[in-house]
Amino acid sequence: MRRLAVDDKKIISEAITALNSGGLIVFPTETCYGVGVAATNSEAVKKLLSYKHRPEGKAISIAVADKKMAEDYVELNSQAQDLYQKFLPGPFTIISRSKGKVAKALESEVGTLGIRIPDYPFMLKLLKEFGKPITATSANSAGKKTPYSYQDVLDTLSEKQKGLIDLFLDAGELPHHPSSTVIDTTRSDMQILRAGSYLPLELVLEKEVNSEAEMKEEGYAFAKRISNCESRISATSYELLATSCTIVLFDAELGAGKTQFTKGMAKGLGITELVKSPTYSLIEEYEIKSPVSGDRLSVSGKNGEITKRISSRASKTEHRKPASFLVHFDAWRLENLAELGKLGLENYIKPGNIIAVEWSGGALQYFLELQKKSAIEFFEIKIDYLSAGKRLLRISKGS
Repeated sequence: MRRLAVDDKKIISEAITALNSGGLIVFPTETCYGVGVAATNSEAVKKLLSYKHRPEGKAISIAVADKKMAEDYVELNSQAQDLYQKFLPGPFTIISRSKGKVAKALESEVGTLGIRIPDYPFMLKLLKEFGKPITATSANSAGKKTPYSYQDVLDTLSEKQKGLIDLFLDAGELPHHPSSTVIDTTRSDMQILRAGSYLPLELVLEKEVNSEAEMKEEGYAFAKRISNCESRISATSYELLATSCTIVLFDAELGAGKTQFTKGMAKGLGITELVKSPTYSLIEEYEIKSPVSGDRLSVSGKNGEITKRISSRASKTEHRKPASFLVHFDAWRLENLAELGKLGLENYIKPGNIIAVEWSGGALQYFLELQKKSAIEFFEIKIDYLSAGKRLLRISKGS
């Protein structure tokens, strides 16, 4: 692996030579370090998949210099045209219908392709001079921590993976910005698949977590601080106002610890029920501190048909204070934003309620719209894989 500083006079020509020969380069962007090969070179893309430890079938975006180059590779509908005008260059990935001119392994199973136009002058210059797209995916091994420096990249890689890098374009340590926001414009209802900087965030906690028990403890501490279960620590601490609904958005892969964190939250809120993953039910509801009982809602079936299980204690709650709930919601199987309306999730946007959302990217736009007419506080729980049993936990507050 060769390593050159981005201010090296020969770096553009060196990068182009590497890309033209099927090489793999690591490069800086406005979000983090990315890894790229020539997107039209199928053999180079196989090398990239080996580097990322990522099987074929999971789409990888491409980076282009401008909208004109993008139109050579994807079909831009009116929604995409509008997004390009408003947000690009910038930390957004816009998914459109592919024209089939890149390596097939980069496209989704339904023939779509993500486009990035990085808001990073060096990369725009490289893309313009190269004249073709390069792949745009983070330089970490799949599922591991986001890389913001040369050492961050190396820390996530095996010796074999390091040996696949032909050229590292080093810009030093990058600002710790969130990943790009991914927006799919090919569906009838445009959908945000992953939230990035679209929701402004302020980091309030970063910590390495070494076990499931420790992840539960962090969830417990978080719930205590955002609820009324303990007195406020200070005017600036991040706590739930009694007049707001709190939305907790998880950004984490399968098995990272989302459910363990939620179990800890439940304990911190005085919930004694067994908390289970909402993967199949879509929505699970738990009463906070159990002062009141009410209707328990679960969702099942292909189209999210709603069924209600009325608590046998409901008749005893007539003269009690209205209940608050922890609502555990899984957005993984949502096809579009309209399905959220069918689930009745809006009924939970009430002061004192806390909604924990797994696979939150597809639901963020829905909640942002609700925020226009309701008091909502946002928190993001980002969990990155470090190694077996170890995770990097980041808690951020919507600003």
